[in-house]
Amino acid sequence: VHTEVDFEHAARDLEMEFAYVDFKFNPSFNVRAGTLLMPVGPLNETHEPTLFYSVERPNVEKTIIPTTWQEGGLGIFGSPLAGLAYKLYLVSSLNAEKFSAKDGIRNGRGKVNNAPTDKPAIVARVEYAALAGLDLGLSLYQGGAKGATTTALNTALGNAAVEITEADIRYRIKRADLRFVYVTTKIDDAAKTGTKADTAKNGVIGEKVNGMYLEAAY
Repeated sequence: VHTEVDFEHAARDLEMEFAYVDFKFNPSFNVRAGTLLMPVGPLNETHEPTLFYSVERPNVEKTIIPTTWQEGGLGIFGSPLAGLAYKLYLVSSLNAEKFSAKDGIRNGRGKVNNAPTDKPAIVARVEYAALAGLDLGLSLYQGGAKGATTTALNTALGNAAVEITEADIRYRIKRADLRFVYVTTKIDDAAKTGTKADTAKNGVIGEKVNGMYLEAAY
C-alpha cells in the first residue's frame, strides 16, 4: 500500500497526492490500483523540490503536462529486462469544460471522486536506463475528455479527446547533469471545449500544443 497526503497552499488545503495498492507477482508483471500519479514526463511521479533543480517546475510540466496529475484507475507495471521498465494504466479522464487558452489542460484535472469515467483514458510509459548515466523515457496518453457535470455545454463537447506524446533524455557524467524534454498535445474538437465565459475572455485552447526545454546543471 502506498499513500501520500499533503497540506498544500500554506496548510489551507488537504490534498491526496496518491493512494494505491500494488499486487506483486514477479519483476516482469504486477498490478496496481487506486489513485495513481500519471506516468507522463519525468517529473509528475517524482515532483518533490529536492528532485529537480529549478525553484518552480518548468512551464512545459505545468501547463502542457499538468503536474501534479493523478487519476483513479488500475493497470500493470514491471521490469522485464535489466534497465527496462514499463507502466500501463486505464484511468479516469480529463474534464474538457475546464480547458482554456491560458492554462491549457491543467484545470481539466479534478478530484478522483468526480472525474469523468464514461470516456476512460489509457496512459503508458517506458523507461530505459541500462547505459551508465543515460536515462531515456517515452510517455503516451490517449483518452476522451468530457465535462464532469451534466449541463447543456457538455452536449456541445462532441468528440473532445486528448492525446499526449512525450519523450525525455537525461545524461549524467561526473558532476554534470543534462535533461531534454519534448511534448506535444493534440485536442480533438478543441473549439468546443471550455466554458463560454472563459473562451470569450481568453480564447479557445489550441488543437495542438508543443513544448520543450533543455536543463543543464553542474
